[in-house]
Amino acid sequence: MKKEKINDGLTKHENVEQRKGQMIKKEAGRSTSQSFPEEGELVLCTVTRVLHTGVFVNLDKYNKDGLITLTEVSPGRIRNIRDYVKVNKKIVCKVLKVDESSQHIFLSLRRVSNSERAKIIEDYKKEKDYTKMLHFIIKQEDKLKSVVSVIKQDYETLVHFFNYVMQKTDAERMILLKRYFNSGDIGKLIEVLTERFKVKPVEIKQEFTLKTRDNNGVKKLNAIGSIIEKLNIQNVKITSLGSPKYLIKIVAGDYKKANTTMKSLIKKIESTAKELNIEINFDKNV
Repeated sequence: MKKEKINDGLTKHENVEQRKGQMIKKEAGRSTSQSFPEEGELVLCTVTRVLHTGVFVNLDKYNKDGLITLTEVSPGRIRNIRDYVKVNKKIVCKVLKVDESSQHIFLSLRRVSNSERAKIIEDYKKEKDYTKMLHFIIKQEDKLKSVVSVIKQDYETLVHFFNYVMQKTDAERMILLKRYFNSGDIGKLIEVLTERFKVKPVEIKQEFTLKTRDNNGVKKLNAIGSIIEKLNIQNVKITSLGSPKYLIKIVAGDYKKANTTMKSLIKKIESTAKELNIEINFDKNV
């Protein structure tokens, strides 16, 4: 059944679902500054005060104060608490307990794993990066704040918004951006986003050596060398490092594609070597 298109270039179903999502996101955006985090939630915090008995922080997302008791800073004995936290430092904490009536939020620093911490900090850095990107395009501070505020009424973060934008077709992308930016800024923005989201190619290499004890070994090695050279295709290069050693170099959009191509190529070379009774040894990837 053909999907009905409506005036914004999206299908009717996509439009309805998107509007539902936006309604939810808007609601979340309005209530975030007044709501509380859930117990077990990971939150990015800014250290505001460091005492001998604990650490006071501000939960960035909720704009509320929280407390990390000394025992939740780090396991084991703490000789100097300032070795772990400093005022204005960004830290990732886990919410242990929330008492809305007293406005108390108890947090833990030590219960956050390295991988959890790295993910939250990475998202924070990306958010800062997107803000800088917008500042480069929108010079006026007030205008920038207004645009970011409107976007965050519909999307939780700038990271979520731009990831969503770049998943769309060119036409859909333009429609989305027009909701938040003027036509003069959109051209610059698309140029910067296209460069940012450009897939960077990866390169993998593999060396291998050919050997034979056959009386006609030299001829056979030359023969397989000629066959191997014909295996050069787009993004695949096989070069001689001085017979009987060769190097395979493959360039692809990602490691999965590169490894798939490499495995296929190795099978072809092994098959050819077997037919000519030639030993082949693959070194570790270089």
